Amino acid sequence: MFHSLSKLPRSIGLFLLTYVFVAFATSSVFGQAAANMVTEFKGTLKLAKPGVIVIAKEDSTEAMVAFPDNISNFNFVAEAKPAFLGPGMLVRYTGVFDGAGNPLSPIEKVEIFQPVNVQSIQGHMRNEFTPGVHGDAHASKNQGVAPAKYSVVGAPMGISPTGMMVVQAGKIPVRCQLAPNVKFEIRLNNLSLAQPGDAVSVTGFYEPPDELKVKAERITITTDRVYGEPTERVNPRARRDRNAKPEAKGEEAKGEEAKGEEAKDEEAKAEEIKN
Repeated sequence: MFHSLSKLPRSIGLFLLTYVFVAFATSSVFGQAAANMVTEFKGTLKLAKPGVIVIAKEDSTEAMVAFPDNISNFNFVAEAKPAFLGPGMLVRYTGVFDGAGNPLSPIEKVEIFQPVNVQSIQGHMRNEFTPGVHGDAHASKNQGVAPAKYSVVGAPMGISPTGMMVVQAGKIPVRCQLAPNVKFEIRLNNLSLAQPGDAVSVTGFYEPPDELKVKAERITITTDRVYGEPTERVNPRARRDRNAKPEAKGEEAKGEEAKGEEAKDEEAKAEEIKN
């Protein structure tokens, strides 16, 4: 009923050997993948090392998390004001434009980021970091001059008092009206603005049993700090001088009043002498 491989035709024997080899290799690969367990957690940033951050998890343990391979999956997110914009920064926003390149509605959200090495970013995500005007990759090629959604990426050149923003998108200067309630959001792919205590969410993998050493798939750091808000700086000495002025004026007024009374007394004495 059972036959050895030596008694089977050579072609069938080779087929069975190939099947056994593939099955063994597949089981080995899946066995290795199964060793990596998916994890997702939140916490706060404790400290940062080259390529690694330490997170104080919500369960009071500390996890050492390696950065994701795709830099676009590492984000520091915070609210900003237009005054935060400066040299070396780039912006991106999405809007609907007509066939002549005119925006059809005000822009409600602008993201601020810093240049990265686009070679480390794969697929359509690369457009989000490359200065220029990028169309929807899934849009119909036959759309012609009909209104379409575009992503504008480039260096901010300025914002007028009326809210008109100019962005140098590669070789194309793009002008677009900002909405009155436009939101500026920082999305940096580094830790330059992060501080201990900032909220962190992580999605990644670990090799059991050490669930506190994680290779991240995605890291997002957030804060309630608002960047670019004007801050009033008052010199303490100036504050004291300013507070002292009313008192000084009061003393001066009292002095003048005293001098007036003395003058009246002198005049009265002079009248008495004359009489």
